[in-house]
Amino acid sequence: MSSNFPNGFAAGVTIRGIPLLQAHPGEVFWVSNSTVLPKGGKNGSNGNKGTRLEPFATITYALTKCTADRGDIIVLGAGHSDSLAAGGAGALTLNVAGVAIVPMNGRPTPAYQIRPLQENGIPVVFCHRGVEGIRAPLLPIPFDKVGHLAGEALARQGHRRVAYLAPTPVAASEYEQGFRKAMSAAGGDVTKRLAFGNSQRVDSVVREKAYLEILQQICQGPDRPTAIFTTYDPDAEMIYLLLERLGFRVPEDISLIGEGGPVREGAIIQKISSVIVQEEEIGREAAKLLRQMRDGERPIDDDEEIVVPLGFYEGQTLGPPPKEIRCLKTM
Repeated sequence: MSSNFPNGFAAGVTIRGIPLLQAHPGEVFWVSNSTVLPKGGKNGSNGNKGTRLEPFATITYALTKCTADRGDIIVLGAGHSDSLAAGGAGALTLNVAGVAIVPMNGRPTPAYQIRPLQENGIPVVFCHRGVEGIRAPLLPIPFDKVGHLAGEALARQGHRRVAYLAPTPVAASEYEQGFRKAMSAAGGDVTKRLAFGNSQRVDSVVREKAYLEILQQICQGPDRPTAIFTTYDPDAEMIYLLLERLGFRVPEDISLIGEGGPVREGAIIQKISSVIVQEEEIGREAAKLLRQMRDGERPIDDDEEIVVPLGFYEGQTLGPPPKEIRCLKTM
């Protein structure tokens, strides 16, 4: 895949497990005004080269460097905050039929970043979550239903003492509500642990340490959980490896359910039983909604919510609770 990221992406790029396969003939321009810089990187400036290590400072300036019909791409660095109000949206009106956006899941996306698009006649569709103050179609992830599906799957296997490990507070209560409802209906009990507080970006070393400490805490006694639910497949992979390090067999000693996309590439992710969010279907539905608004079949400020059905990947980490409870003290 063409890119000006150092050394490119020889192994390709995936988003939530879905590979990006479409090559493009144009340029890639990076934009960032974040104060957190990559190693060897410079602060964003419109006098830079527009690479990852020398990014531009504003989206509007990056648009001026794009060439019509060439297939250029603008990549926003993590933590970038910008507005299209100052000419950006006007520049987009010539060639953009619509914009599908996944708003930030920590710090709320401000309405002023989105409103100029609609004011310039550009349809907007929100994916996963909406933006307060903006009316637009929404394709949400039904977090409570994800939790409920996971709880039902564990309850059917006979689990009654389970743990919910939430990576961050984002949507944690919605997941928990559905998970607890399903387990309560089966007479079960849920232990909840929040792994990283309010942190949105946590490196793998910190993640591993946090999860290891939690597992050591909850797996001490004979009343330990017989199953774990977490809401991010990469974290489920890490938990799987940590359980094995602690001497637990998955699922013979403890079951594990994650949440992620339908593409299961990699030896461990293929094993993880998981609630599946149909990201490709969300993308197709977003494209259909944008076309309808562009063609006048749907108002640009329509606020319908369309929930794409969830799925479940059986994997190999879901089984019945063990007849003999093995815990850290007796192992």
